[in-house]
Amino acid sequence: MSASILYEPINPNPKSIDAWAPSSFMETMQRANIALPCTLGPDNIPILMGMAAVFGDKGDAPNPYQQLVDAINKYGKISVWAEY
Repeated sequence: MSASILYEPINPNPKSIDAWAPSSFMETMQRANIALPCTLGPDNIPILMGMAAVFGDKGDAPNPYQQLVDAINKYGKISVWAEY
């Protein structure tokens, strides 16, 4: 079963990021000591930028870590969780 990885600004209106392999995304976040569900803010940007850098080019697949950085930059703090 596939999962959708969701985030929402602290003011609720959840938006989804494009994680082409949600279970791999969640495992990678956990290895970075950011297990879902979690709240992310500006302090998490350096780790997420490093993760975005090693994500590499996956063709048409968007970079989910960069999407989280962009959301933090836009909203300040976001909640992130998986929904099945």
